[in-house]
Amino acid sequence: MLGIDNSTVSINGVHDPIINACFISDENIFVNLFHKMSGTNWHFKYSYKERTILGEAVATHLNCSQLNFPINNFYDFEREEVYCFYRHGESLTVDLNDLAKVRTQTIVTESLGQMYFIYNEIVVANSSDTVLFFKRVGTRNDDN
Repeated sequence: MLGIDNSTVSINGVHDPIINACFISDENIFVNLFHKMSGTNWHFKYSYKERTILGEAVATHLNCSQLNFPINNFYDFEREEVYCFYRHGESLTVDLNDLAKVRTQTIVTESLGQMYFIYNEIVVANSSDTVLFFKRVGTRNDDN
């Protein structure tokens, strides 16, 4: 489907995958993967009932190391968005009604670890010996 090859395999010594997914409905999942050789994040919706990609896969280039990788996706059902977080602090916000609408930002310069999405509002992340809290500010239709 996407031309995935040996350059998308995990990083030696790192046990996290370079792909994650999250449920967005009873039959569909949001898939996010990183092609480390090109620095490209790919995301798409997939119907596991129909066994097909829904629409087109979207590519977003990230200016980051080949040692970076996605660590978590969280579905915000109120805003119909998915938040994708990378190990080195990059984040993407993807509008599920238009997958080409992607907001990228660096939320922290430290490495992120285990993460939780609480009350559809707050992300709690472990970073070394620190616990970090992030809150989405703004409305669904803002440009921030």
